[in-house]
Amino acid sequence: MPEGVALARDLVGPAMESAIGRLTPDVRAVAAYHLGFADAEGNPTGGSGGKALRPALALLSVLGLQALRGRVRQPLGRVTSALAAGLAGLAWLQARRGQEAACRDQAREALALCGRLGARLFEIWPMAALGELALGSGDAGEAVSFFGRQRALLAELGITDPDLWPAPELVDAYLKLGRAADAEAVAGEFMAAAQAKGQPWSLARAWRGHAMVAGEDTFAAAFGRAIGCHEQTVDAFELGRTRLAFGERLRRARERVLAREQLRAALDIFENLGARPWAERARAELAATGEKRRPADGGGLAELTPQELQIALLLAAGRTTREAAAALFLSPKTVEYHLRHVYQRLGIHSREELAARLAGGGRPR
Repeated sequence: MPEGVALARDLVGPAMESAIGRLTPDVRAVAAYHLGFADAEGNPTGGSGGKALRPALALLSVLGLQALRGRVRQPLGRVTSALAAGLAGLAWLQARRGQEAACRDQAREALALCGRLGARLFEIWPMAALGELALGSGDAGEAVSFFGRQRALLAELGITDPDLWPAPELVDAYLKLGRAADAEAVAGEFMAAAQAKGQPWSLARAWRGHAMVAGEDTFAAAFGRAIGCHEQTVDAFELGRTRLAFGERLRRARERVLAREQLRAALDIFENLGARPWAERARAELAATGEKRRPADGGGLAELTPQELQIALLLAAGRTTREAAAALFLSPKTVEYHLRHVYQRLGIHSREELAARLAGGGRPR
């Protein structure tokens, strides 16, 4: 597997493990390019991939199209399993972006496919998606319900890898429900598992959970440990979650100046990723410190339909209209029609501007 694709898989999470391997080579190239890990010629760039939510969303949509339209040449069971995994990953990303109706639809379909196939493993991610959706919207009770089901399924399947545990999310939800003892128990169990594995991604999440339940004299150091571990990974979203939790804790400790530093950083990350519910939470916390920030201008990217975004990604990567049409099983005229809508929504007039907008959210200089 190319280095850029492997990094993309790590960034968007375990749901991409199955999905990314079934992407066709042209889509893999788009993945690496738009996740910031390769240039237009496919050469590694060493980029952090911090803007991965929106491209990953489109890539998982492409996967679904490929499976549904027969692009993936595998037995039906494998294709359906791949589609279930892709739908689950798509729901997970939509949850982080606050697209409630779409997230619930994708999760429902993924769970139905898993039920038909008896593929219990893939049920983990629709449950995670619904839990993330609830937590992001402020419904801690529903979040505990879904994360609890996810945790029970992992135990039933004998899966002990802490990377798949929703422990930090449960800690967050339990604390919001006033269930401090439950939060402490989960944080302690997860820390032990993460330390046994010894990998920075799990450890970063474990230190965040530990910091959220730590005492007034120790929470700052614990958050510092979490951020140090995050610096060894490429997962910007998790770093944003940790900085948000740190800022919230500092604000409650009446350290407003220090809280603002963490909350500004968290808000920047979430806005950059298009993770609207988390950006709103960070913005509200920042306002509670006395500093107000207006919502960032998304430049119209969030308004693109999945198909428009798929077309934009392919064309911005240098594909011709005919090549994009062939990749998506569309006619060239249909691609041109959608491209006009993309230009209108983004207020741009060329593919050079399109590539610049997708790469960095701005206009070429």
